[in-house]
Amino acid sequence: MTTISLAPPLHSTRTLAPRPETAHPAGFGRSTRVRTLMGWQTVGQLMAGDLVIDQDGNLHELRAIRQTRVDGTVIIRIARKKQAPLIVGAGQTLLAEDWRAQVLFDQPTASPAARLVDGSKFRQGQPRGAVLFQLEFDSSVALDVDGARAVVTPARQARP
Repeated sequence: MTTISLAPPLHSTRTLAPRPETAHPAGFGRSTRVRTLMGWQTVGQLMAGDLVIDQDGNLHELRAIRQTRVDGTVIIRIARKKQAPLIVGAGQTLLAEDWRAQVLFDQPTASPAARLVDGSKFRQGQPRGAVLFQLEFDSSVALDVDGARAVVTPARQARP
């Protein structure tokens, strides 16, 4: 008869700390427009259940919209030709595929808006606070928002 003795488990010297949440809020200003099945609509007009079209033309059902009042210091204003600036939260992930991405990251990238601030096209801050609209989908969605490309990630679900 052969017996096998198992050694006690080895303890890991590394601990995996949870990734800290971004200190900056994500979301879009009230007048930001997204493509829906009914045409371009502002995020202030959207309701849960609306069908939103992503940058590839696929439909995604909007699960929820959250409104968050934020201080003007966490607002990023994106300049546009002959239009009012696009307002996003500093933590909103944007797709950068132009020369800025090549200079800053050496490749196209998805980055929080705060990291793209350059003082001309992307400016941080505004004199007063704003309401940001956070869109929630079941999966990550790349949206065309008034000419910019933004990535909306699913909200973290609480596990029972």
